[in-house]
Amino acid sequence: MTRRIDPADNVVIMCGGGCRGAADVLRALSDRLKAPLIHSVKGKEIMPYDELMVGTDYPYSNFLPSKETIVQVDERPQVLGRRAPTVLGVAGSARPTLKLLLDQVAAKNNTRFWDKVGTTKVG
Repeated sequence: MTRRIDPADNVVIMCGGGCRGAADVLRALSDRLKAPLIHSVKGKEIMPYDELMVGTDYPYSNFLPSKETIVQVDERPQVLGRRAPTVLGVAGSARPTLKLLLDQVAAKNNTRFWDKVGTTKVG
């Protein structure tokens, strides 16, 4: 997974209902990668609204990126790549998988994308 994430210039982490109990790891990974956190409808209670597809089978595929590199983590292997084409599908529970990733992924220093997305307001 790190081979896909480390070279990426801009990373976004999308968390869903499968991320319950992993908010602290999601925040740490977001900070390490300088990656904005977004959430699905079922994930909105897990992270604050202003905060990778992790633990989500987001049904609105027309709102997902179609030409980007998507890595998806879900404990249900049958949903990997179902909504959007993925370059890597990882079958695993969110918290242990994210903790493993956090220990292995290289920290990013460039905050340009994070700052740009973080200052964009919806509505």
